[in-house]
Amino acid sequence: KDAIPDGIVKKPILERVEVKNAATGAVEPAVRAGQANAWEKYKNILITGIERWKKVRRQLEEEGDTRKPILFVLCDNRTEAKEIANYLRFGEPTAIDTPERLPVGFRDPREPEGADPLFLFKDAAGDLHSTVLEIHIGEKEDKSESEWEKVRNAVNAIDHDMVADPSKRKGDDGRPLMIPNPYNVVISVMMLKEGWDVRNVKVIVPLRPCDSRTLTEQTLGRGLRKMH
Repeated sequence: KDAIPDGIVKKPILERVEVKNAATGAVEPAVRAGQANAWEKYKNILITGIERWKKVRRQLEEEGDTRKPILFVLCDNRTEAKEIANYLRFGEPTAIDTPERLPVGFRDPREPEGADPLFLFKDAAGDLHSTVLEIHIGEKEDKSESEWEKVRNAVNAIDHDMVADPSKRKGDDGRPLMIPNPYNVVISVMMLKEGWDVRNVKVIVPLRPCDSRTLTEQTLGRGLRKMH
């Protein structure tokens, strides 16, 4: 607790979400049990988290801060993580990997019609890429060494200001061209016991019960490092 007033870590703000029906004013459940997929189940919490992330992004832009804030979504299992990630990428909460599919980003229902979708960027070649990264420490047993190397690189890249251009362009010296870090969202099941603490994390949305002191502290720890 002394690290907060000493300015060593961020000051966390813990928020309990309360959602009201816009038409009736009645309070709706934060978690909508019995839904067909994780996006619909946690929609009220996720949209609130996205709204908070947008507020932080605007604040940083107004301050002239070029670092990208990260929205970190902690899921209960990989199926739910995949459904949420695919909704933010493709607008469909499927649990199937579709790497060849073109992302469309997330259209915030609170934004005016015609607003640009979130979590999407276009590279120098004109190709669209999602800025949503689904990553789970503990996947190594499911992947080849080369695939695990990609996972490791993705984990390490999240906290960098510059990353290699996904279009794989190279400069005159033959080295990969670098672009500003495009990541906005990290969706994960277990990233808590590996010492993974990204300084860009500004909003954490826990979608699994924090029913122990240790899990609560580990979850908060993912976002405590100061950005600068």
